[in-house]
Amino acid sequence: MISYQKLTKKELDTFIQMRIRQLCKEGATEDIDLVPALQDYYNRHMSDGTFVY
Repeated sequence: MISYQKLTKKELDTFIQMRIRQLCKEGATEDIDLVPALQDYYNRHMSDGTFVY
């Protein structure tokens, strides 16, 4: 069974770290700090209600 829920600010830091680990496993390098860009992306889409995980 798949369960969907809206991401909240409480889980955001953990979710971002999980996303960065996923990107690294897919071949991304850690040349740049992705945290600010991901925080901006998720905060914008959480605010408008268009992001679920």
